[in-house]
Amino acid sequence: MALVSSSHSDHRIYEPSIECDYPTRQEQSELRSRLLAKIDNAYRKALERLDFRARPSMAARFLYGGGFCFGLLDPVSNIVANTLIPYECGREEDTAGIVTERKLRELEHRSLEGMLTFLTRFFPYLAECEAVRYLLLADADVLVAARIIALDRHMKNFGIFNQGRVVEDAFNMALKCAALAARHPEPDLVVRVWLHISAAPHSILNLLSRVRRRSPVPKNITDLFTGLSRVSTQQKSTGFSLVSTESQQKSSSESQQKSTSLSMASTEPQQKSIGVSMDSTKSQLKNASMSMVSTKSQQESSMYKPWNLAAWRRPRRCSVPYQHTTALKRILLDAIHGFYLKALTLLPAGELQSRYHRSLLTAGHCYGPLDPVSNIILNTIWYDAAFPPTHELEMDMVSSLSLHRIENRSLYGMISFLCTRFHHLDFHQAACCLLHADANLLGADPNLDAVAAAALRRQVSLGEDYLCPWSGYSFKWSTTAGFPTALGRVDGLDKSPDTSVNEAFKAAAIAARHPNPDDQVSLLASCKQKLGSALSLLQAGHPLSSKDVQQLAILLRPESSRSEQPLLPFPLKEYMHEHARISKKVNAVLNASMQMANGEPLYQVHIICGVNSQVSGPVYCPGGSKFAPHKCLQIHVNFIATLRETDSRAGGKKVLFFAELSNDDEDGAGAQSFCCPVPKLAPCAERVRCLYCDYVGIRIVHPDVEDFHGRKQEFEKMVCGEDPCDEDFDPAVNRTIFNNLSLIRHSRLVANQIGNLEEDFLYASSFDEPKHDARFVDIDLFMDDDDACSHGSLTDDFDVSD
Repeated sequence: MALVSSSHSDHRIYEPSIECDYPTRQEQSELRSRLLAKIDNAYRKALERLDFRARPSMAARFLYGGGFCFGLLDPVSNIVANTLIPYECGREEDTAGIVTERKLRELEHRSLEGMLTFLTRFFPYLAECEAVRYLLLADADVLVAARIIALDRHMKNFGIFNQGRVVEDAFNMALKCAALAARHPEPDLVVRVWLHISAAPHSILNLLSRVRRRSPVPKNITDLFTGLSRVSTQQKSTGFSLVSTESQQKSSSESQQKSTSLSMASTEPQQKSIGVSMDSTKSQLKNASMSMVSTKSQQESSMYKPWNLAAWRRPRRCSVPYQHTTALKRILLDAIHGFYLKALTLLPAGELQSRYHRSLLTAGHCYGPLDPVSNIILNTIWYDAAFPPTHELEMDMVSSLSLHRIENRSLYGMISFLCTRFHHLDFHQAACCLLHADANLLGADPNLDAVAAAALRRQVSLGEDYLCPWSGYSFKWSTTAGFPTALGRVDGLDKSPDTSVNEAFKAAAIAARHPNPDDQVSLLASCKQKLGSALSLLQAGHPLSSKDVQQLAILLRPESSRSEQPLLPFPLKEYMHEHARISKKVNAVLNASMQMANGEPLYQVHIICGVNSQVSGPVYCPGGSKFAPHKCLQIHVNFIATLRETDSRAGGKKVLFFAELSNDDEDGAGAQSFCCPVPKLAPCAERVRCLYCDYVGIRIVHPDVEDFHGRKQEFEKMVCGEDPCDEDFDPAVNRTIFNNLSLIRHSRLVANQIGNLEEDFLYASSFDEPKHDARFVDIDLFMDDDDACSHGSLTDDFDVSD
């Protein structure tokens, strides 16, 4: 992110730049050495509690797969718990109960790789070198590090939607990838056992505290882990949890009172026990004050307790001495994408498909004097009225790259607005300010609209002080000098704006590359007065009808605008083939999947708003294929559809869908294709990840209840160095294009794009060859360069000299 020179001394205009906020190789080596020292300290403490001479089999599990320091408890307890998880090792004769320094060092390095993989799988846009920093701040506690990351990224909506289901699934997949990266012999067993432990981590912690070196491991503890392992193996369902039985309620409560400083009070419901088949195991489970039960509510929030238990291990909020600005920018772009999906939902289908797709992608920025969604609609309708199209172009799809570009431009516009208004802010501080305000300028700048800012404070804060149970984030707004937390929490300074609102909007329009910046500033300064009572049409949040947008267009149309001429036919219809191909596939799968009782389609496509055609590939295909020599097998799509049978003022209910389509034109909407509704994209919250969409950088909203290509197995293969699409791939011979760093670096091409695109010619007044922006940089040109952004090897055996 670079501050560019401007002819106006008060303007602070930012644009993308190819910069790296990662540490140098030498700094990375030093940080990893410090982290390994912390891991070694945890292992020394764990070894003081484990007696391997009396149990060679336990020593074998510790050294050859089990004794890792990642899990849902503190590092030492994780080592002990992982060592107690039984599995067939067959290496007892190699250990004789002796842990050599060489074997211990190897185990520590494998634990480090597992922890780094856990964090980078769970959080998108997180490089390994950044994960090392967070783990250092967390004293090598992986769950504490996760909390620090969520706080540092201002993810105040983390885990509060869908009963935390997305977070739970992400934890399970991250733990599986961590076990694979650490080369655990049975990674699925690790995930299943820890999922059971997550239901009562405080109780497990109390039990593990009884493991002491000078006394044998209590039999009830070993039998407990054996029972967990066997039940986990027999029961594939994750609906089991550990809770206190009614008969042991008194003793359990007394035990919990003694451990108040370590855990939160248990609130598990008492339910009918489901016993384990072995009588001895049932007896030991009873002695441990626990039993197995099945409960849906516990399944939905199984990660809630260990997440909050980690807060007690780090009760004070940690100050992060680094600025991970690139990650903050990507999280802001995810939030802004949600605004555009909402705006597309509210615009009427007829005008959106015939006209507004052009004005939205060209000038429909989300900054302005209203909320972000209203600003998008306002700018879209005004630009179409003031600068109408010259050619007729009917499309039921908006280009993904063009949509992401207007989102990127909006981000740089809002950043430049804040930095121009408040000169003491830099890009990083402005990004933090926007994240605190959910990417809403009304919350970021309390002086933009005092009345709206006060209403937003009441709406967002949910009272004087609301504490998100997952993120630990406090929404306490300060009212000192009118500054809400969004600005006051960035630097605590009580400063008045340095420039006027109009000057700040001028800087925003320049940074966002608006085609007519002066005209947009005039619009934003006068729109409330022009609209009058019609402003309620935008602020109500209801779908707009054709009559509504016509009324708004008449009020917003400038007197100097040219009279609208009849639209000419679009002369280059052959360039619409790909759009038509995707549209045909989407309609086919929607009509096949969602039907009314009479067989008629239940939904009608409103707009297609996201396409990634590079899923499940590249794979080799024969020379006779039109895709030769490589093709991708699937396509991921987001589209908005209207429920046909719902009657309302502006049509039926709009629903956002995800679809996975076959990329083969010979395939219909058969077994290889499906679609399903997906929830709205909340700002500053977790999201469902896809390997292929992360790699390309296309912001697709994926389902949290349906499996799809790119969600699980592909990440697992990636962390093992395998190619997700090639069964014959040999990691010892070949190198896959997919790894965590390549996901971050390759996707930056889309995240940094604010210049011209090839598809801009669709909206040109004349149809000459499109002119490419001189400042457009193709990051793919240096994807393989060994620059300062490289995180190096995941071992410590790399050369730090250049």
